[in-house]
Amino acid sequence: AASDVYKRQVDTLIEYNNIGEIIPGLAETWEVSEDQLTWTFHLRQGQKWYDYTGAEVGEVTANDFVAAAKYVLTPEYDSSLEYMFEEANILNAAAYYAGEVTDFAEVGVKAVDDYTLQYTLTEECPYFMTMIADPCFTPMSRSYYLSQGGVFGKDEYTNAMSSNTYTYGTDQDHIAYCGPYLCTNVTDKNSINYIANESYWNADNVQIKAVNFIYDDGSDVTREY
Repeated sequence: AASDVYKRQVDTLIEYNNIGEIIPGLAETWEVSEDQLTWTFHLRQGQKWYDYTGAEVGEVTANDFVAAAKYVLTPEYDSSLEYMFEEANILNAAAYYAGEVTDFAEVGVKAVDDYTLQYTLTEECPYFMTMIADPCFTPMSRSYYLSQGGVFGKDEYTNAMSSNTYTYGTDQDHIAYCGPYLCTNVTDKNSINYIANESYWNADNVQIKAVNFIYDDGSDVTREY
């Protein structure tokens, strides 16, 4: 599944161990307010973004989670994942997607400082921690995204697409990684290849050093013989 592929490239705030217990990921610690409406996550300091060669391209900050949320909740990008923010009861997520709220600062995803991320909900969500383990709640390097022609806003997006300046995510060479693996090659309709990210914060526990996805989209019937 696409989500399984993406989770190898970009880390989540929390993870699950092999017996299904929640353990820290990019967030070292977290707490929730007494009314269960404000969730605060404290990020690991010094975590980096890397390009496909393993070269450092930036630091992972709380603002990268805000950038990713804004991307998901902007209709023009057609992420098809906005419903996840709505189901998590995140303040003004649905209203922003619908255009009823135009200032993203009013959405309940905020960077309190570089290493403190805060979600505000409209009502209690008992399964919130399960939700944020999903890839749609992962960060996106704002600085790298912008350096690859990325923009925010309907008009800006239209202009970027028409001028061919938008290259972010068009191939493995134009993605920033902060997860356990770096994508080294994508062969259309055939394979995706990964190698372990040696600079990953939890690299000592990554036992598989290379992952190769081989798939068949069914377009070449001769592959069955």
